[in-house]
Amino acid sequence: MDLLVSALFFFGALLFAFFTYRKNKLRDQNSLEKELDADFAEEFDLPESPSGEFPQASMEKIVDWLETDLKGDQSNFGSTPVREPQDLV
Repeated sequence: MDLLVSALFFFGALLFAFFTYRKNKLRDQNSLEKELDADFAEEFDLPESPSGEFPQASMEKIVDWLETDLKGDQSNFGSTPVREPQDLV
């Protein structure tokens, strides 16, 4: 009888630990996503609630950031260098 109670207590403790871990992980992940979204919006001067269009200055900042990131990280592209952008207009 003592063995049964001990086993139930052990499995109950494992379930409690698992669900607590999962709940905390989801909460941390959601908080991190919100913080990243807020930081991205602040960095590129994006409006709080985008209506589908972004200001021209914000878009230029994002494009410059992406170009700089692509030039600095060549590991994703093998040996193909990133060239300077060309105006198509």
